[in-house]
Amino acid sequence: MVWGQLPGFVQGMKSTQRDGMPPRPDTPCAHSWNFRVAARRGKWKVAFVDRHTWGADGPDPGDALRTVADADPAEWAPEWARRWKMYMRGIQMDQFHQDASKWGRLDKYAGGAMFVADAERAPEVLKLIARPSDLDTRMKSSSLYPPAEPFKDSQPFGCHLILPEGQGYEIGRLAFSGAKSDIFPQDDELVAFWYDNRHWPYSEEELTDEPEIERISR
Repeated sequence: MVWGQLPGFVQGMKSTQRDGMPPRPDTPCAHSWNFRVAARRGKWKVAFVDRHTWGADGPDPGDALRTVADADPAEWAPEWARRWKMYMRGIQMDQFHQDASKWGRLDKYAGGAMFVADAERAPEVLKLIARPSDLDTRMKSSSLYPPAEPFKDSQPFGCHLILPEGQGYEIGRLAFSGAKSDIFPQDDELVAFWYDNRHWPYSEEELTDEPEIERISR
């Protein structure tokens, strides 16, 4: 499984290493994440997360933008060429640049939300966000479905999780079973992922609530 905000998600796509249990519980880490895990087989449900700080400590967003552009060159080739020329000249893009709004649309996927998806379907996520879609304006978390399969019969291959705004740093925790994966015997088995930006306790009632998840429309 691949996970993370857009920069981390792209790093996970390209990584050959998988995340595992830290040397001791509650070890905070940021730069050491591979954003790729050996997840337990089966149908996953969405929950919340507890203690992984990212943002400024995450991967370089430039590589993620280039990878999105490469996923849909027909849509992004001219814009990437102009962006690269500006980068080589040390010029920062401002709000008045002709491509500012197009690149700005991708900013939503770099903070306040993250993707979790089957690793083999990760390129489909980039193709989805390469062009405007319902996901750009969706305010609730959404399951991700293959666009080429019949909508009523398809199964989700991942989800896009959105957090409430203004509550603080995004935090999270990978939860491992303590056993090795039956798919990748050398790697720790992931059984849960908790994603949140809330810094105060939950009540028992809140923890038993069903999360609100929406299918995205084509």
